[in-house]
Amino acid sequence: MSGLCTDLYEIRMAASYLRRGMTGPATFSLFARKLPRDRGFLVSAGLADCLDFLQHLHFDNDELTYLADVVGLREDDLAALDEMRFTGEVWAVPEGRVVFADEPFLEVTAPIAQAQLAETALLNFVTYQSSVAAKAARCRIAAPQADLIDFAARRTHGLEAARAVARASAIVGFAGTSYVAAAREFGLPAAGTMAHSYVEAFQDERAAFGAFAEDFPLTVLQILAIDLGTETLPALALGREPAEPGLMEQPPRKRSQSVVTRRMLLRAWGIMGTVSGVLVLIAFFAVLLAAGWWPGTDVVADPALHHTYLQATTTSFAAIVLCQIGTAFAARTDRTALRQVGLTTNRLLLAGCAFEILFAAAIIYLPSLQAVFGTAPPPAWAYALMLPFPALVWGVDELYRYRGRTRSAGAPERPGAGISTASRSEGSGDVGRDGAPKPPRPSGPGPDDEMP
Repeated sequence: MSGLCTDLYEIRMAASYLRRGMTGPATFSLFARKLPRDRGFLVSAGLADCLDFLQHLHFDNDELTYLADVVGLREDDLAALDEMRFTGEVWAVPEGRVVFADEPFLEVTAPIAQAQLAETALLNFVTYQSSVAAKAARCRIAAPQADLIDFAARRTHGLEAARAVARASAIVGFAGTSYVAAAREFGLPAAGTMAHSYVEAFQDERAAFGAFAEDFPLTVLQILAIDLGTETLPALALGREPAEPGLMEQPPRKRSQSVVTRRMLLRAWGIMGTVSGVLVLIAFFAVLLAAGWWPGTDVVADPALHHTYLQATTTSFAAIVLCQIGTAFAARTDRTALRQVGLTTNRLLLAGCAFEILFAAAIIYLPSLQAVFGTAPPPAWAYALMLPFPALVWGVDELYRYRGRTRSAGAPERPGAGISTASRSEGSGDVGRDGAPKPPRPSGPGPDDEMP
């Protein structure tokens, strides 16, 4: 960080200290002397920027030239500033903690010239960000159940201030920020829909809201919740699935054969994917049609119909989850029927599916998550419609596998196939050079053998 990020009098005082050899340590305390009667606390914020400033504090050659030509510092002053790096220590209240009057936010102990140069920047970071954090904390206290989002980039005095507001408000519990750069830098949810300019670009408000709803029927967060939140545990549980019966009797896979085969893609996309897509669309349009919707009807202009639209998208979400459960059970075996391995033998898969259902229920029914994901509880009859979806997805795939098993069973057996396997399974021993099985070796002491 540039050493010029300070007031001129800080540089002149530092130069004066250095000319006189005043290099002893000094402690600078940053605190608020008095607070308004109805605003009796502040919230610590800005510490991260303070530490970053101190860590990178220095003067480069161009800055030293400026100090010589414009400020009039001497050569010995420039040489001392050129070598200066912060070597002190910082004690501070952790960010997010409440701070009262006369209580230091932070204290810097360092050689006096270093501490003096840092004063302006530290005051700037802490004063502004702690004030914003305290204001955001009061908003959080006033609306404890609401999801609060800052739109500071439209009103703050500069984009750096908007960045600071996004971080300070997140420290005290804001759910997100409209400022995309800050969201990316600090890992915050970016939030926002549309402005009035978008509405004015259309013929009327109905057309604008209808277009926006058409373009964004499911939020990105919903899709992430489906892919990450609901699929992770069942997918991991399938990795612990034992080998299906008869696997070792199959011929070895050729070296040229890909791990991802055409048959696998046909099952995943062509069969289970297609069936799941059809079922999800049926559930989606069933909810809309039951509420009186018809193709071309505006789902935004009528508040009741808009609520139905949210129910329809949520029903789609629930239908996808249920279809995923059917897909998970179908994926347990490649060719063998599920009844041969047992419906409940993979306890991890059962636990993963239970988590999947609970996770989806939380997204659908918890008010705080409804606001984030844009969900609305579906009608009760929709669940009755979706209840057979897992069995349907699994059943269609099972019919495909059953067809493959019947074809394999009707195929003629190759000459000599299974001789070695049968002889070993029957305990007939090794096979001799002439092809005849050797007599089995006794596994224990014979009748004429003496026991030790």
